[in-house]
Amino acid sequence: MRLLFAAMCAAALLSGCDTLVPTNPPAATLAPLDSATLRRTETLVTFFEHAEPVKRFDAVYENHDGRGYTLGWLGFTTASGSAAEVVRRYTARRPGNALAVFQPELDRLRQTFSGDVSRLAGLPDAWRAAAPDTALQNAQDAVARAWYLAPADVHAARLGLALPLTRAVLYDTAVQHGDGADADGLGAILARTGPQTDTETEAAWLARFLDARRATLLNPSNPATAAAWRTTVWRADAWRQLLDAGTVQMQPPLRITGVWFDLSIR
Repeated sequence: MRLLFAAMCAAALLSGCDTLVPTNPPAATLAPLDSATLRRTETLVTFFEHAEPVKRFDAVYENHDGRGYTLGWLGFTTASGSAAEVVRRYTARRPGNALAVFQPELDRLRQTFSGDVSRLAGLPDAWRAAAPDTALQNAQDAVARAWYLAPADVHAARLGLALPLTRAVLYDTAVQHGDGADADGLGAILARTGPQTDTETEAAWLARFLDARRATLLNPSNPATAAAWRTTVWRADAWRQLLDAGTVQMQPPLRITGVWFDLSIR
């Protein structure tokens, strides 16, 4: 079972886009998710990312996927700039921390989306050592919400969508697919789904969106991620289970099941 979990974890980590996302997107008109709903949402996201329902703040991977090091509970990468942003926010709270010395190189890598790690010797150990610090944990949460949740909520507000489950799904989609301009990103999937019709409930719209996301995972435009993405189609199916169960308010318990997992979240 541990080997299967490890394999699924690796597939999940290889599947995300982690494209550049504005750190200060336009403000959404939606009220913030309440803390309990946000916690449940991020428990699901971290489960999809790491096959564990707890945030792996100390996670460090080198997947040789062109993204450099993949770090933390959401898979912040050194190529995209998301890891650089986490370190910047952490250093603002903890000046002189052991990760701060890597900031210039992380900023250099983000300029060209470079997966080069040759000048990052010592970063994995420094990241793991800092992971118990709540300041680093808070920095990871803040970047996750600024880079992925906030843009997802902007899309939801623009489309007139407000159900907590819809917002959770869009957040998770931004994490896995990115919110860039590529044909496999959140924006492209939303375009293929189309707006909610006058005779359609939001739940029905969400079902169509999940169908479009599932189709993207099975047949992505980017051949480099095709094999890995096909192994994660269960991620869209798990959200569909919650929709079919009527948990559109993300009310507990949230239960998802599959061949290798049975998870209940309160």
